[in-house]
Amino acid sequence: MSRVSDFDHLIALRIRQRRVLIGMSQTGLARAVGVTFQQIQKYESGKNRVSVGRLQQIAVALGLPVSDFFDAASWPKSFGGSLESFVTTREGVELTTAFMHLASRQIRYRIIRLIVAITDSQAEAPSSAHAADRYQKSKPESL
Repeated sequence: MSRVSDFDHLIALRIRQRRVLIGMSQTGLARAVGVTFQQIQKYESGKNRVSVGRLQQIAVALGLPVSDFFDAASWPKSFGGSLESFVTTREGVELTTAFMHLASRQIRYRIIRLIVAITDSQAEAPSSAHAADRYQKSKPESL
């Protein structure tokens, strides 16, 4: 059995991120490519290498060109570096799911304002002013 490389781990991460981002389960991906969900788990964890043929099937199932798996520019940045890399973490999925279930637009807006206020108070968050501008524009009229 060949050794799994760092590059293989990056491909595994990209598969998982895209799958989670589009809301597809491991079982759904497994059915789409004709393997067990346990095999998808092994691919996503980097325990098993993904063959070129299987990667093509996965790319089609995930709605990506296979080249995205090899294009370094499309790979996720560090945890805080890209929206996609955050949204596909457990925290990101949990936060996004909970936020989507809030019925009140006012409550959603207040939560956003709270988060922006917290990031404004942190010295290492220079982009928070841009976030505040963005969310001020989406302020509900009823507030």
